[in-house]
Amino acid sequence: GESSANIISERTGTITSVQWMKDNSPLSPSNSIIFSSDNRSVSIRPVQRSDSGEYQCTYSNPVSSETVKLSLIINYGPDDVFIQGEDVVDLGVRVSLSCSANSEPSASFSWKFNGSDTGVTTDTFTIDQTDFTH
Repeated sequence: GESSANIISERTGTITSVQWMKDNSPLSPSNSIIFSSDNRSVSIRPVQRSDSGEYQCTYSNPVSSETVKLSLIINYGPDDVFIQGEDVVDLGVRVSLSCSANSEPSASFSWKFNGSDTGVTTDTFTIDQTDFTH
C-alpha cells in the first residue's frame, strides 16, 4: 500500500503566521502535500524518495518567531541492483565482481556461487585464481 508521513508542529500562544520550508525552500501544497486548515500540520501521501530532507516550520507573531526543524528519512529498496565485472576470463586470473544497489538504509550483501553461499558479505566478491570450478 501507500505510505504517508504526517508532520505536526504544536505551539501555544498567539500565532499570526506559520511558514513551512523543505531544504531551505518554501514548501508548497500539491497533489501529495496537504496542509491542515490552520497550517500547523503537513501530510505527505504517498511519500516518495524525494520527500526525504530537512523540514522546518516557523511560527510568528508581532513579538517574535520560532523555528523548529525535523529531518525526514524515507526508507526504500534495495532496487536497481547491478553486478559489474568480467563475465569471461582466462584460467588462473583474479576476478572481482562488485554489486551496487540503491537503498536507504544501505543494503547488505551476500554472494552465492552455483547456488551455494560463499560467506562473502561485502559489496565485492573476489576469486583470487580462477580454475575449472569457478
